[in-house]
Amino acid sequence: YTPDGKCRVTLTPEWAAILHPLYKHTKQHKSKLFQKLNAGTYAQELYALMCRYQDGASISSTKKTTVKLANHWATPPEVYAALQSLTKATKERFASPLNYNPRMQQYWSIHRKDQVFGAKWNTYKHQWTGCSVHNPEYEDSEPNKNLATAIAAAQATDSPVLGVHILPAWTDRNRTSYMNWLSHHPENCKHVLQIPRKHFRFQRPTTWEIGEQYAGHPKWDVNIIITGNTLHV
Repeated sequence: YTPDGKCRVTLTPEWAAILHPLYKHTKQHKSKLFQKLNAGTYAQELYALMCRYQDGASISSTKKTTVKLANHWATPPEVYAALQSLTKATKERFASPLNYNPRMQQYWSIHRKDQVFGAKWNTYKHQWTGCSVHNPEYEDSEPNKNLATAIAAAQATDSPVLGVHILPAWTDRNRTSYMNWLSHHPENCKHVLQIPRKHFRFQRPTTWEIGEQYAGHPKWDVNIIITGNTLHV
């Protein structure tokens, strides 16, 4: 609430219960990071977090990029459970403290301050290792960048690397240019499944709020693509 009593943001009790131990762990076990982030109380950080993920909120002070909530569709937990049972994935490469899958051991987000809630910051600054689930923003260039980086990561090491990518099956060939990676690097990139739109429902971008958690069916099918090296793919 604002000082004049107006409701600014809402949060389900379930997400508040998930976020509190993450905050507490950072404060107790990563005190240097906590101080470096100039973190405040749990209530202060919770409010700041929810403001960061309002539509149009600034992402970076140096770049004119803003949050587009329309791109923050979360993969349903039932789909994650199936993918984890098949791949043993432990990492989520594109998420936020408000929509990450708690079953994952690690997750990456776009805001530096999200580290207060256990996130790792900016996945493109890290070497991709292990088994990860990827659900990048559905901007034209992002799926292409995502697969290109994943393939490069798989080729750069002899250690096992596996990526499970949940991407839009756009019918516009120019927008679905990421599919070219399948033919360019068949040893590192494979198409596993195309889920018809009528059988898929994302969680809403504001799934942390009280109310309906699932959106209607998307306007396009959903592709499941895997990337990795010969130890996995």
